[in-house]
Amino acid sequence: MLSAEVKLYQRLLASDPDEAVDVVDEFLEDKPVPELYDKVLIPALAFADQDRLRGVIDRERWTALAEHVLNIIDDVKARDAGADAPADVAAHAKAAPDSDSRPTILCIGPRNRLDEVAAVMLADLLTKNGFEARVLPGSTLTGGGLEPIARNGVAAVCLSYVQPEALHHARRSVRSLRRQCPAEVPIVLGLWNAQPRAEGPRDLCALTGADRLGVSLTGAVREVHELTPPPASEAAVPTAGP
Repeated sequence: MLSAEVKLYQRLLASDPDEAVDVVDEFLEDKPVPELYDKVLIPALAFADQDRLRGVIDRERWTALAEHVLNIIDDVKARDAGADAPADVAAHAKAAPDSDSRPTILCIGPRNRLDEVAAVMLADLLTKNGFEARVLPGSTLTGGGLEPIARNGVAAVCLSYVQPEALHHARRSVRSLRRQCPAEVPIVLGLWNAQPRAEGPRDLCALTGADRLGVSLTGAVREVHELTPPPASEAAVPTAGP
C-alpha cells in the first residue's frame, strides 16, 4: 500500500487536486494538522524538489504543484478556523490575543516556491502557538530589503528548506541574515526531511552559522519557543515530532 505522502505526490503530479484533497481528508480523519504538515505535505514538496534537481519535472510543473499544496494548506486552515470558532463572537473577540503583544517571527523560503510553501506551514503552526508569524520570499535576503523589516521588533527568523542537503545555500542565507538583522535576533534553520547523520545539531549550526536547528516543523516551533516564548496565556509548546 502506498504511503499518504506518495499518494499525494502522485495525485499532484497528475494535476488532480480533488483526489489530492481526498488523500488529505483521509489522513486527517485520525491525525492532527501538524502531523499532516510534517509527514505528508513536507515530504511531497521534497519529492518535487528532488525531481526538480534531477530535471524530471520542469519549472511550470513544480511551481504548479507548489500552488496546489498551498491551496490545500489554505483549505486546512479555513476548516481549522471554522471548527475553532466559538458561538459567542463577541466573547471570542474579547479573548483574542493582541497581535502587538505576540513575538514576531519571520519565516523565509530561501530558494524557491517549494521552500516558501513549507514556510507557510511553519508560520501556521507558529501562529497556532501564540506567535505573530510573517512569510517572506527568498528575494528579501538579497539587496538589503530585509533590514528595515528585521529591525522592527522581530523576535526570530526561521529559514525553511525542503532539501535538507542544501547546507551551502543555508550558510549563505544565514550570512545575509546576519548582515541585515540585529545581532540579538536568533536564526532557526529548518532542514525538513533531514535524516539522522554524523553531524549533530551543534555541528550543523556551527557549519551554517544558525543558532538552532529544526528537522521538522513541530521541532522548529519548539526551538522558537525556547528562544522567545510567547505570553503565558498563549498555546502550549507542541510535543509531537522530532
